[in-house]
Amino acid sequence: MNSITDKDYVDAKLEATVARFTGELKAHELALTARIDGLAQNTDSGFKSIREEFETRFAKFEARLIKWVVATVLGGVVLNTSIMTALLLNRPSPAPVTPIVIYAQPAPQATR
Repeated sequence: MNSITDKDYVDAKLEATVARFTGELKAHELALTARIDGLAQNTDSGFKSIREEFETRFAKFEARLIKWVVATVLGGVVLNTSIMTALLLNRPSPAPVTPIVIYAQPAPQATR
């Protein structure tokens, strides 16, 4: 065989192999890109649904918490008012106060 012909043959085979590998790599890259995009969309939609569920649950919890706090405060006010009323109404009546009487002493008369 001729060395130039062999070199051309090897170069042609090498270029064909490189072109085939390049094509396969491009196809593999496109397939992976499509899978990654699909996973990204699934992840985004999953996070959105989780976020919406969290917001819904948090709103329900917030409403229950507000109701509980308001009920507790009102219960405390009612309890405090009833205890103070019971204590003030059931106290013994104070003993009557006797007035303090101060008598003026007659002025001493001068003896002449």
